[in-house]
Amino acid sequence: MSSCYRYLEETLMTADRLEILLQIYDGCINFMHLAIAGLKKNDIPAFCKYLLKAQDCVVELANTLDYSVDPDLCDKLHKVYYAVLNLLTEANLTKQEKYILASIKCIEKLASAYREVGAKFKNTSTEQSNDEISLEFKFDF
Repeated sequence: MSSCYRYLEETLMTADRLEILLQIYDGCINFMHLAIAGLKKNDIPAFCKYLLKAQDCVVELANTLDYSVDPDLCDKLHKVYYAVLNLLTEANLTKQEKYILASIKCIEKLASAYREVGAKFKNTSTEQSNDEISLEFKFDF
């Protein structure tokens, strides 16, 4: 096993749930940008490869939802993930960048919200960490 793979394995094994979630978001965003690059170069195999990887990330994000914690929030997130998957499917069918850009916008907003929540939890004391933090998402596309 190469040192690169050992490093990645160690990073994943020691990361907390939020860090892993954010890595998936970041990977998804990166794959969508790579799909756009492939599309601009008219490299359809690369476009399809990275679009599929982005779709896989969105499916993984949907699979991480824990309905026992907050069913309402999970329903809303599931709808957003489903909408993103539909946008990426439309991008694949039409080969139009605008659908990928809309997907990036959605995923970036979610990643930003999770980063904000993570920062709030890290900045609160142990006794305050049980306070409820509400998230509101607005998507205008």
